[in-house]
Amino acid sequence: MTTALNYKGYLATQLTSPYIDKDAAGGFSSPSVGSIPNNTITDWVQIQLINPSNTNDTIKKSAFITKFGDVVDLDGSSIPQILGAYEPSIVRLVHRNHLPVKTATSISTQVVSELNFTNNSNIFTIASFGSATIKNNGQPKEVETGKFALWAGH
Repeated sequence: MTTALNYKGYLATQLTSPYIDKDAAGGFSSPSVGSIPNNTITDWVQIQLINPSNTNDTIKKSAFITKFGDVVDLDGSSIPQILGAYEPSIVRLVHRNHLPVKTATSISTQVVSELNFTNNSNIFTIASFGSATIKNNGQPKEVETGKFALWAGH
C-alpha cells in the first residue's frame, strides 16, 4: 500500500474520521486525532462488529491502516479494541475506496486476536449498489499465491 495521501499532506487535512462510529450503547461519534500519528499510515478504515443474531445491529470503530496492511488504533500503533462487542461477532472491514470485506462466519471477540485477511480463505466479500448486491463467496482478490487484497471500487 502507498502512503501518498499521508506523504503529500492530504491526511493532515482530514484529522476527523470519514466514518461515523457507533458504540455498544448505541451512541454515535466522529473520532478525530490532533495529527496523523506516523508516516506509515495509509488511510482511515472502519472496523465493524456485526451481531450475527441481528445483522442490522453493528458496533463501528474508526482506525487507521498502515502501508504494511496492519489495522491500528488512532495512536498509530496499538491493536484496536472494541468494548461491549457481541460474542461472537462477524467482523467487517470498510475502506472508502474498496469493497468491504468480512469474515464468512462469526468469531470470538472475548480475546484479543489477530485477524489476517491476507491469507484467510474464510472470507466473504459483499458490496451493495442500490438494490443490486455483488457477492464473492470465497477469497477477495488474490494478488500473489496465497496473498489476498481488498477489491478496488466504491
